[in-house]
Amino acid sequence: MNPNTDYYCLRTFDSYFAQDISLPVGTSISFRQTADGKLITEINGKQIGAVHSKELCKAFFDMYIGDGPVSMQAKEEIARNVGGIMRRC
Repeated sequence: MNPNTDYYCLRTFDSYFAQDISLPVGTSISFRQTADGKLITEINGKQIGAVHSKELCKAFFDMYIGDGPVSMQAKEEIARNVGGIMRRC
């Protein structure tokens, strides 16, 4: 554990999903990081929250696209989606 962990930031991020939010099949949940280190959460294109923590951004995205991802299938899908975006640019 990092002794400098920002627990307020973690609680804030967690609170976005503690609400009674309906997530029917096909719901789009998006996470993005801004250049200044905000982790923005959107559901079906509507922003539900943002926390400012470069450390949380790094940990969150490393979980999916870093070494040893929680799901190799998710990492591969993200790579395909990013590749498609890059080809359209």
